[in-house]
Amino acid sequence: MPKKDGREALDEIKTHPKRKSIPIIILTTSQADADINQAYQLEANSFIQKPFKYADFKSTMEALQKYWLSIVKLPT
Repeated sequence: MPKKDGREALDEIKTHPKRKSIPIIILTTSQADADINQAYQLEANSFIQKPFKYADFKSTMEALQKYWLSIVKLPT
């Protein structure tokens, strides 16, 4: 994102009263404990390390789609 990183965007979304309930999934190549901790401190809903192989990435995205669009019940 130009002029903004994901942590800044996450913080803006989660501190805005009307946007706070939007589920946020962090998808990153980072495995750093500090990044994981910071994401959850900023109220991310999930932290997933991005797979490097296309097939693994595709299966991860399919699992996320099933979870967020079929299983999870969110407030209206």
